[in-house]
Amino acid sequence: APWGGGLSASPTTGFALVTTFELRAHGWTDEESDLPLSYGFEFERFAGDAAITLADVQTLLALGDLTLAEGAGGSARVRVLDTYGASALARIPLSVGLPPTLVCTELVALLEKAELRVLTGASSAAKQRLQALADAYGTQLASCDGGEVDAFAAGSNASLPIINRMLAVSADASASAISTQPSRRQSAGVLATVLVNSNTLNGAAQAEGGAQLAALAKQSAKGGGADDDTANALVRALGFVLVANTTRASAEQCIATLAAAVATAASLTRALVAGALAGEQVREALNPAVNVSAVRQSAASLANS
Repeated sequence: APWGGGLSASPTTGFALVTTFELRAHGWTDEESDLPLSYGFEFERFAGDAAITLADVQTLLALGDLTLAEGAGGSARVRVLDTYGASALARIPLSVGLPPTLVCTELVALLEKAELRVLTGASSAAKQRLQALADAYGTQLASCDGGEVDAFAAGSNASLPIINRMLAVSADASASAISTQPSRRQSAGVLATVLVNSNTLNGAAQAEGGAQLAALAKQSAKGGGADDDTANALVRALGFVLVANTTRASAEQCIATLAAAVATAASLTRALVAGALAGEQVREALNPAVNVSAVRQSAASLANS
């Protein structure tokens, strides 16, 4: 496994959505036959919380242009992997305070920065900004005008909330990234934060959120399975989509949402099975509205059940 290195951050304190951070791994080495090394950067908002994946695993030592969610007393960490997958972990305290109070036009301006990052190929940075934005201003986003016309609302000037525009950025960011387990983990975490923290969804957002969950679950099933963080984020988001306080939903959108929910559950079951071995403890992802579990069994055990 890699050894001898550490992690630094610049700065070590700041504010969500305002401060731009950079993380840098340094001094890591390994046996020559185990090189090259790669680096996965994460942010643990509070002690004991599941870490937020900040980017796909990379060979570069540094990760800059970081926009983080609030996490006073949190820590950044780097997981260093050699060519065979053996890993080592280093962390550094990183305190991210609450962002300032903003009005809707300022929130749209922040979202436009995420859109720009997608256009420049920085999908991980775009997803970081989306997650921080949804985490800090969740319920406010449902009532902010996102500048897109709502075809189902009366009046030609009616607009959809900013949440719909955020979901479009989420879809574009996921589509522009290579589908790896860390990338899918980041996308699932972002999508769960955006959907759940919004509190209220219109019919278009509900259907789009369901479609993105189904796509991520399908990618996980095809891509070697889903780890626990990805599975739990998908189920958390799916549970909310199914019971959300929904407004202005057409019959077609309701049908699409239900179809996406069924597809998500089916693909997620396959993704969980991909990570379960015969005789292993059942893998499951739970939510008050959704319970998905999977286990592999031998033909003989099934025949005798």
